[in-house]
Amino acid sequence: MNDEFERILNQISDISVTKTQLVQFEYFYNELNVWNDRMNLTGSTDKEKIYFDHFLDSLFPAYIYKKTFFGHKNVLDVGTGAGFPGLPIKILFPKIKICLLESIGKKTEFLNHVVSSMGLKDVKIIYSRAENVAHDSNFREQFDVVLSRAVAKLSILSEITIPFTKPGGDCIFFKGNNPDNEILEAEEAISILGGKINNVFLKSEDMKLSFRGSLINVRKIGSTPVKYPRKSRNLKKNPLGHK
Repeated sequence: MNDEFERILNQISDISVTKTQLVQFEYFYNELNVWNDRMNLTGSTDKEKIYFDHFLDSLFPAYIYKKTFFGHKNVLDVGTGAGFPGLPIKILFPKIKICLLESIGKKTEFLNHVVSSMGLKDVKIIYSRAENVAHDSNFREQFDVVLSRAVAKLSILSEITIPFTKPGGDCIFFKGNNPDNEILEAEEAISILGGKINNVFLKSEDMKLSFRGSLINVRKIGSTPVKYPRKSRNLKKNPLGHK
């Protein structure tokens, strides 16, 4: 399994993966296993499932959008949970600066432990809700890339992610195999928020890498109006752009 994992990592980054990076993935897995006894971080802790369904799946954007994480990019992961997709991306691309945003305190406790223990630099962990942090000038429109693997409708995800993105930057959303209806429902919201759908990537059946579902890439083309995002109860009860 480890040889196959390393082979795929090399394909993703087009850079030879180091022994240190492989050790970091192993340590991350081991800590997920230990902490999962205290809280439900991932459901299953089967090693192959973690490596292929979480680590490699988190790196899906890096394979499809090859240059997205090269250099000193400023990256945000909204609703990171146990660190997905943000931490696998940080391990594979150590030069990026990354912010992990999570609203559940126990999960941020785990993230602080793992990041500190691995000695990862330029990682910031925030315990708060995205719709609150997005109105803070230290974070609003400050990120080159904003990621979310969270389970929420695209219209809602757009409202809590696009405000963080710099004009000219990108949001990348992990979605299922059939995102068409969500895209249609969210197009108006994305436009109101200053974005435009730039690319939708659907995984083909013959694609032999361990990725699932689809990716939606939204390019930020203008500033987000200051009133967005709205408070949680409003954006969930009345999704932006819905009639």
